[in-house]
Amino acid sequence: MTASRNTPVMLSRRLCLMGILCLTSCGSYFLPAPTTRPVSIADLAGEWTYEPLLDDRARVLLELKPDKTYVQTVTLPQRMQTSPGRWQIEDGHIKLSAVLGPAGDWNQPDHESWRIIDHEEGGHGFAILGGAGDPDLWVILQREN
Repeated sequence: MTASRNTPVMLSRRLCLMGILCLTSCGSYFLPAPTTRPVSIADLAGEWTYEPLLDDRARVLLELKPDKTYVQTVTLPQRMQTSPGRWQIEDGHIKLSAVLGPAGDWNQPDHESWRIIDHEEGGHGFAILGGAGDPDLWVILQREN
């Protein structure tokens, strides 16, 4: 005797399969790993821009200077917010001292993570991937110079 397509066992199997498919499609599991190659200050110094997924009103410019200081400029429809700080390279990541984020409406430092990834587009060899909070919302910053 064959099982009907709508038996509880078949429905259970379908739900289980759908659950597995949903879990395996989570984006953060497929993010590029931090680079393992040596990265110098000169490799990353310059202007980088991005548009955060958590705030489609904002455009962010991150100017990483060769003296390990940075200026973050957030452009919003009604105002511009800037935040200076210091940066360093640490184990394939960039550490920023006090970067502003969307959680505080761009008025206060926020927890953000920044990875240096291997990326040949643009001819620089590296890119910066990151953003606030959930890795599913991270973006690749665009190098402006």
